[in-house]
This record gives sequence, structure tokens and C-alpha cells, in this order.
Amino acid sequence: MLKNKKFVSLMLTLGLVFIAISLFYIKDPKYHIIDGLLIGYGCGLFGSSLACFFNISFEEKNPDQAKAMAIEHADERNTMIRNRAKAKAADIIQLISLLLISLLSILFSQSAWIVIALALSFLAYHFLSLIYFNKYSKEM
Repeated sequence: MLKNKKFVSLMLTLGLVFIAISLFYIKDPKYHIIDGLLIGYGCGLFGSSLACFFNISFEEKNPDQAKAMAIEHADERNTMIRNRAKAKAADIIQLISLLLISLLSILFSQSAWIVIALALSFLAYHFLSLIYFNKYSKEM
């Protein structure tokens, strides 16, 4: 769907409309949350649509190189490396975010049940990781 120029141009236009609505039509301070959401979604849609247009034009100008990149992307070894890198990055980010949220919860004197819920979510993550590790090791 992201290779379709009509869809990408629709998303680009929608992003610009969101930005325009946020900048020119929402002036009331009580709607500042909607204003921020529209700016965020608009900039996200605009940026990703622009990147898709660049990718589509590159693939049209260089079909051989685009085909080679598609083959390299679908390569089993590269997929395994990419998945392993994502898993490692997710582990690191999960640990850091949990520690920061727990620390901030304690520093700002949150209820004990919030800190306990965070700790339980951390334990649930590792428990589920072990379950899936065992499941996948039996399948392979």
C-alpha cells in the first residue's frame, strides 16, 4: 500500500491539512491537547509520506538496485540479524524505561501498588520470554 502513489499523496495531503487546522483554526487555549495531537499526526504523516515518495522515485529510477535491495532485505540471514538486533534493543529499552518509571514513581511518592505493578510487569515480561523461548526451541 505504501508503494501506491495515490495513497501516499492522500496521506501527504492529510498531514498538511492536520498541520493547517492546528496552526490556523485552533486558537482556543482549552483545545491545546487537540492542537498538539494534530501537529504531531500531521508532521508524522507528512514526513513519512515524503520519505515514501523519495523511495518510490528512487525505485523507479534505479529498478536493478531496488531489486537487489529487496532481495537483500528478504535474505534469511539479514532477517535473523535484524530480528536479533530488535530484540536486544527492545530488552535494553524495556529495562531502562522500567527502571526510570519505577524510580520516578518512588521519587514522586506514588502509591505502593503502582511500584508493585511495575515490578510485576517486569516479571511478567521475563516469564513470557521464558515460555516463548521454550516453545520456539521445541519447534526448531
